[in-house]
Amino acid sequence: MGYTDYRTGKSISREQYIKNGIERGRLIAVELCGCVVINDRTGGAYIVYCPMHLAAPKMLEALKLYQKHQQGTSGHYCSDCANVIEQAIALAEPKEEK
Repeated sequence: MGYTDYRTGKSISREQYIKNGIERGRLIAVELCGCVVINDRTGGAYIVYCPMHLAAPKMLEALKLYQKHQQGTSGHYCSDCANVIEQAIALAEPKEEK
Protein backbone atom coordinates (compact mmCIF):
# COMPACT_ATOMS: atom_id res chain seq x y z
CA MET A 1 0.00 0.00 0.00
CA GLY A 2 1.57 3.18 -1.09
CA TYR A 3 0.94 6.43 -2.82
CA THR A 4 1.02 7.11 -6.55
CA ASP A 5 1.75 10.41 -8.26
CA TYR A 6 -1.35 11.19 -10.32
CA ARG A 7 0.77 12.83 -13.03
CA THR A 8 3.45 10.20 -13.53
CA GLY A 9 1.92 7.03 -12.09
CA LYS A 10 5.11 6.50 -10.07
CA SER A 11 5.26 5.54 -6.41
CA ILE A 12 5.90 8.50 -4.08
CA SER A 13 6.17 9.11 -0.35
CA ARG A 14 3.18 10.04 1.81
CA GLU A 15 4.70 13.48 2.38
CA GLN A 16 5.04 14.10 -1.36
CA TYR A 17 1.48 12.86 -1.91
CA ILE A 18 0.19 15.40 0.64
CA LYS A 19 2.30 18.17 -0.91
CA ASN A 20 0.92 17.35 -4.38
CA GLY A 21 -2.61 17.40 -2.98
CA ILE A 22 -2.14 20.78 -1.36
CA GLU A 23 -0.79 22.14 -4.67
CA ARG A 24 -4.07 21.04 -6.32
CA GLY A 25 -6.34 22.36 -3.57
CA ARG A 26 -6.19 23.34 0.06
CA LEU A 27 -5.55 21.67 3.36
CA ILE A 28 -8.72 21.29 5.41
CA ALA A 29 -7.52 19.40 8.50
CA VAL A 30 -4.66 17.47 10.02
CA GLU A 31 -6.02 14.98 12.53
CA LEU A 32 -4.19 13.95 15.71
CA CYS A 33 -3.53 10.50 14.26
CA GLY A 34 -1.84 12.03 11.21
CA CYS A 35 -4.65 11.68 8.67
CA VAL A 36 -4.89 14.71 6.39
CA VAL A 37 -8.05 16.06 4.71
CA ILE A 38 -7.56 17.97 1.45
CA ASN A 39 -10.20 19.82 -0.57
CA ASP A 40 -9.24 19.75 -4.25
CA ARG A 41 -10.11 22.32 -6.92
CA THR A 42 -13.13 20.35 -8.13
CA GLY A 43 -14.76 20.77 -4.73
CA GLY A 44 -14.24 17.17 -3.68
CA ALA A 45 -12.46 16.31 -0.47
CA TYR A 46 -10.27 13.31 0.15
CA ILE A 47 -8.30 11.83 3.02
CA VAL A 48 -4.62 10.94 3.03
CA TYR A 49 -4.63 8.27 5.71
CA CYS A 50 -2.01 8.00 8.42
CA PRO A 51 -0.05 4.72 8.39
CA MET A 52 -2.23 3.20 11.14
CA HIS A 53 -5.51 3.88 9.33
CA LEU A 54 -4.03 2.89 5.99
CA ALA A 55 -3.08 -0.51 7.45
CA ALA A 56 -6.35 -1.07 9.37
CA PRO A 57 -8.28 -2.94 6.63
CA LYS A 58 -5.40 -5.38 6.09
CA MET A 59 -4.99 -5.86 9.84
CA LEU A 60 -8.69 -6.70 10.16
CA GLU A 61 -8.40 -9.13 7.26
CA ALA A 62 -5.41 -10.80 8.96
CA LEU A 63 -7.25 -11.11 12.28
CA LYS A 64 -10.25 -12.72 10.60
CA LEU A 65 -8.02 -15.11 8.69
CA TYR A 66 -6.10 -16.04 11.85
CA GLN A 67 -9.36 -16.54 13.75
CA LYS A 68 -10.72 -18.78 10.96
CA HIS A 69 -7.58 -20.94 10.89
CA GLN A 70 -7.53 -21.35 14.66
CA GLN A 71 -11.13 -22.53 15.03
CA GLY A 72 -11.32 -26.10 16.25
CA THR A 73 -7.73 -26.25 17.48
CA SER A 74 -7.44 -26.78 21.19
CA GLY A 75 -4.33 -25.82 23.07
CA HIS A 76 -2.90 -23.71 20.25
CA TYR A 77 -5.15 -20.70 20.60
CA CYS A 78 -5.27 -19.19 24.07
CA SER A 79 -8.60 -17.85 25.31
CA ASP A 80 -7.07 -14.42 26.07
CA CYS A 81 -5.93 -14.11 22.45
CA ALA A 82 -9.32 -15.29 21.22
CA ASN A 83 -11.10 -12.66 23.31
CA VAL A 84 -8.84 -9.83 22.12
CA ILE A 85 -9.23 -10.86 18.47
CA GLU A 86 -13.02 -11.10 18.79
CA GLN A 87 -13.16 -7.67 20.47
CA ALA A 88 -10.95 -6.08 17.81
CA ILE A 89 -13.05 -7.52 14.98
CA ALA A 90 -16.28 -6.39 16.68
CA LEU A 91 -14.93 -2.85 17.06
CA ALA A 92 -13.82 -2.66 13.44
CA GLU A 93 -16.90 -4.07 11.75
CA PRO A 94 -19.95 -1.90 11.07
CA LYS A 95 -22.82 -2.49 13.44
CA GLU A 96 -26.01 -3.93 11.97
CA GLU A 97 -29.07 -1.81 12.60
CA LYS A 98 -31.98 -3.63 14.17
